[in-house]
Amino acid sequence: MAAANDLPDLMRQDYSMIAQYARNNQLLPLEPFIDAGIINLDDVNPVVLSGGIIDGTLYGINIGSNTFAMIYNQALIEEVGMSVPDETLTWDAYLDFAVEFHNRTGFFGTQIPSFVLLEFFLRVHGEEFYTPDGRGPGFTVATMQKYFEDALFLLDNGAIPGPDTLAHAVSVEETEFIRGLQATAFVWKDAYPTWVNAKGHTLGITVIPGAGPTNAMYMRPSQFHSITHNANNTEAAALFIDYWNNNVEINRIVDGRRGVPISASMAEYVRQNLDEVGQIIFGYMDFAQTFARPIAPPHPAGHSEVEGEFRTLMERVLFRVDTPEAAAQEFYDFATAVLAQN
Repeated sequence: MAAANDLPDLMRQDYSMIAQYARNNQLLPLEPFIDAGIINLDDVNPVVLSGGIIDGTLYGINIGSNTFAMIYNQALIEEVGMSVPDETLTWDAYLDFAVEFHNRTGFFGTQIPSFVLLEFFLRVHGEEFYTPDGRGPGFTVATMQKYFEDALFLLDNGAIPGPDTLAHAVSVEETEFIRGLQATAFVWKDAYPTWVNAKGHTLGITVIPGAGPTNAMYMRPSQFHSITHNANNTEAAALFIDYWNNNVEINRIVDGRRGVPISASMAEYVRQNLDEVGQIIFGYMDFAQTFARPIAPPHPAGHSEVEGEFRTLMERVLFRVDTPEAAAQEFYDFATAVLAQN
């Protein structure tokens, strides 16, 4: 549809794709609609708009904020005399926590380190996945090597499941965490109700290990609204965006299911009518923002290839086919080659 100049007037965008549409001149800048008063952002913190700014221009307006979180089984942890993790926990202290939990229980302390968690791990260490222009990796080989080494450390000490669990997808209900065999897990905030429903009771939730001391959290746009370059009804599309952000009735219907509303007044309105789980989610978002810094630019073209290569290399490290040092260098070289095509 984009190639045929036949995109709809209004388009919902994912964070991973918006930069490609914007840089291919398929989206309209939104500042003129804001300046004209058609889209009202007076009640919006500019920080939550940063993800939709591509090369200095706003091409997408966040429809709700999401972020990553660590959930934990409080009863299981306290039952063995350990303290639950909180925002003061460093990354290395978390590794020790996971191993100690295993030593006391025989269960797992955490999950196999994932690609999403890697992004926060890099931010904890002052790095990002990519350079700001998306043309190269923003991480160092040394930091990537540590991530692979830490995964191997957890495996060697029984703190994570074996690498064979990566070979097949499992439902939430089948995870070691829900089965009561794992102390902590990492999820997007919006998935918290699913995990609570599967477990049957509320779960502890806090920021990613190391993110508290380093302010490494970020608020990720759940999705964007954009207006396409070939739109026939640009003002109507802009009014729809404004209504989504500021209309009480719409926000009552959506009820935070696309993330916490970016309008402060709409977020407070929705929060007043939430159940216990919803209150926990909104409370966590407020909490996590205190340990956040601006989000990196949207992922460049080639991101999915980089993610696939990471998954392959993590398996190879855990199966001891590759050393962490070799895998880190291979991952850096692969990312460099893919991103150079941008």
